[in-house]
Amino acid sequence: MRLPRLFKSPQSLRGGYIHDLVNRWFDTDEGKALLALEQTLCEQILADMFGYHLIQLGFGSPYPICKNSPIHHQVYVVEKRVNTDQPLIVSGIDELAIASESVDVAVLHHCLDFTLHPQRVLREVSRVVIPGGRIVIVGFNPWSLWGFWRLLKNHSADVPWCGRFLSPYRLSDWLSVLDLHVDGYESTQFGVPSASPKITGLNEWLADVGSRWWHRL
Repeated sequence: MRLPRLFKSPQSLRGGYIHDLVNRWFDTDEGKALLALEQTLCEQILADMFGYHLIQLGFGSPYPICKNSPIHHQVYVVEKRVNTDQPLIVSGIDELAIASESVDVAVLHHCLDFTLHPQRVLREVSRVVIPGGRIVIVGFNPWSLWGFWRLLKNHSADVPWCGRFLSPYRLSDWLSVLDLHVDGYESTQFGVPSASPKITGLNEWLADVGSRWWHRL
């Protein structure tokens, strides 16, 4: 007899609506603040990554975290068609409609947090990236104040707390199985998950402390 799972994954709980929920959250003050920090960090990371083709995978709308990359040909891979002027490939992210070894840089924007099959997504991305290509993974860290906040939410069905928060060490293990070398990792957004002006000072202090002592976790 097959036993039911205790906790349902975000997509099985809401089907394709996960795209709309991700969009809705990133349109909040908290989501916009996080996107701004992610864009700044990605600009630094992508500055020395060159090539001909860059793809960005994620849920919801294409968020322009790679727009200042030196790679001019950038394509967003989305599972649900959206209205945008950006070049799109509508494809399942765990079964990419992209030729093998054809992409120089792949950026995974929170797609491992909300997909049902994160390891399958990584296998597909490793297939389409050229030898010597680069993969940039953006996600939520369970070993952070956001991860602690998620525990307090007690399996909330809301984005982003319904997602998987994968630690850098677990991702490193998965990547090593695919014979991928990890160059390093960085952290941002060290404060509590709130954009309230009342805690601006606290978040600024946490950002200063985190950038010095916590940025490698």
